[in-house]
Amino acid sequence: MNDIPVNNWAVGLSVFSFGFLSVGSILFGSTVTTAVLRGLGGGILFGGLLWLVGLMIGNEKDLMDETTLEEESTSDLESIPVKAKLTESQDK
Repeated sequence: MNDIPVNNWAVGLSVFSFGFLSVGSILFGSTVTTAVLRGLGGGILFGGLLWLVGLMIGNEKDLMDETTLEEESTSDLESIPVKAKLTESQDK
């Protein structure tokens, strides 16, 4: 899977989170240092979460494709009928 769109979304979300949290913190009266630190923390947190979720979904799709290929290759096998033997009752 091409994970470039997931990377672009993750970077976009981290930049948006940084700006939103930084500006919001300054508007609500925190110092510039605190605002920047909150913005960095939020950007890393939300961008990292989106990136990891996209990575997991991409790997899951790859596993599904491999499973489908394996199932298609096993349809060529011949089936051999099995005869079952009747067992005696064990009531005594």
